[in-house]
Amino acid sequence: MKKKTKIGIWAASAAAVLCLGWAGGSMLESSGVLNYMRGFIVQVENQTEHDIVIVEAGLVRGDSKDTINRTIKSGERLSFKPKLELTGENGIYMNHTNASGEIVTTGVCGYTETLSGSAKVVIGKAVSVEENCY
Repeated sequence: MKKKTKIGIWAASAAAVLCLGWAGGSMLESSGVLNYMRGFIVQVENQTEHDIVIVEAGLVRGDSKDTINRTIKSGERLSFKPKLELTGENGIYMNHTNASGEIVTTGVCGYTETLSGSAKVVIGKAVSVEENCY
């Protein structure tokens, strides 16, 4: 076989492997399998006109909580992974300040057994939560 033919076959094979890897990764991400395998992550978006402070995250039942104390400026986003210890089934909450400086408690995961998955929290005139926790 000619050298140019061998190079062409290797290049086509490498391109096919890269395409299959990219497609497989996209399928895993969209199916939620990767979300199930990683630790719980909270993504917060501040759509208010004021800075807010994420005070803490913790388990609904029990004493496990993580002090965050991170400021999110208006229009910005923050992701954090709360350090919690879970035994059994539980839920996860997050405390943040509102424009008046009052602390607001928001449930970010209604049910979890493994502290895996994610929650997307949008804080605006109202607080909305999209939870994908397991």
